[in-house]
Amino acid sequence: MSLLRNHAAALATFTDLTIVYTHPLSLSPATLTADGGVDQYLTSWILAWDAHAIAADPLRIFDANIFYPHRNTLAFSENLISTAILVLPAARLGGSAMLVQNLAVLLSFVLAAYAAYLLAHELVRSRAAALVAGFIFGF
Repeated sequence: MSLLRNHAAALATFTDLTIVYTHPLSLSPATLTADGGVDQYLTSWILAWDAHAIAADPLRIFDANIFYPHRNTLAFSENLISTAILVLPAARLGGSAMLVQNLAVLLSFVLAAYAAYLLAHELVRSRAAALVAGFIFGF
């Protein structure tokens, strides 16, 4: 049980670090963008399309509503399907496209650091070394 508690504590630590390191994005994810550039808008649209297509007709997910009359147009760019599945609950609960995209960004920090922590802990069996590995990889 203490191992599970340590792992949960590491996850909480990486979550806290993500909030600190991504400030002010972490405090206003529905309105701010991570880099202020146009990539944020493309990624937001792709995630919104994926959420729509997964709910409406998942077999036609690549037939995005761009570049008519061409088919399978989502294949012209990143498809982000695995990321869309990760943040699908937020999208389906009515989160804006920018909020969903920023949640994906924030989750990427937390999950990358936590995965590195788990791997390092499995390899060296040292919680301190695993925390350092998670920090270095995630941040």
